[in-house]
Amino acid sequence: MLGPSSLSTWCFLEGGDSEALDLAAVVELIVAGGYGVEFSGCHHKYPDALERRNWADWKHRTAAAPAITVHSNHSRRDSVPGELRFLAHVGGRALVVHPEQVRRQNEPTAPDKKLLGEWIRRAAGEGVYLALENIGPDDVLLLERCLEQFGPRGPAGGFATCLDVGHAVMNARQVPGDTELMVERFAAQMVVAHLHEVYDGVDHHLPGRGDGQVPWDRVGQIMGPCDACGVGALEIWMGRDGRPATAWLDELREAMAYFHGRGVLR
Repeated sequence: MLGPSSLSTWCFLEGGDSEALDLAAVVELIVAGGYGVEFSGCHHKYPDALERRNWADWKHRTAAAPAITVHSNHSRRDSVPGELRFLAHVGGRALVVHPEQVRRQNEPTAPDKKLLGEWIRRAAGEGVYLALENIGPDDVLLLERCLEQFGPRGPAGGFATCLDVGHAVMNARQVPGDTELMVERFAAQMVVAHLHEVYDGVDHHLPGRGDGQVPWDRVGQIMGPCDACGVGALEIWMGRDGRPATAWLDELREAMAYFHGRGVLR
């Protein structure tokens, strides 16, 4: 099982009436609810959110959070060193990076060993993890090659994985094996999991609202024996129906209960 439970700021600032929401207010709402925070580097409204001048403020606002992670600004490589230092400053756990940030140019399944090795040494030195997320069908082999090169997840920082269950489902027909096999391969190496439902090939939705494609019961059964050890971060789009952020938080609580009932979250 995964624990603690966390909410991505992206849940509130992607979709919905995002112009009416403020990042600081969203973080405070998440922490007040008793959840961990995943800062998303993908917010175009807040490109400077994790600059050093803001670190003291974020440390104060997240002091009561049970976990802090960061989703890197995946359109950039140069943001990674600063994001790792920010995590260490606030007592965070992991920086989630995308494959395009770590692979060699024009080689989708081969890591840039020099660059990735430098980042992993930085992460280990700061006592945090650099967690590679699966996005597309080539990423199974990329993850395996990174694990071969940089070793399994250590006890105090370095290289690890971020298992995105929804992405695994969407690519299940294109990768060797199926979704369950992918969970078995990488669950023991992960420090963060992104949780969201897939309906008709579209991801980042609430679970339990229809004929979902993710086999959550089976995912929960596999994660226990795999000694899964990670933050369960919800990454779910806010609906475009004008609901306030507090009402959306209630929806996310229901999603947490759904995942808890299927053995995915503690």
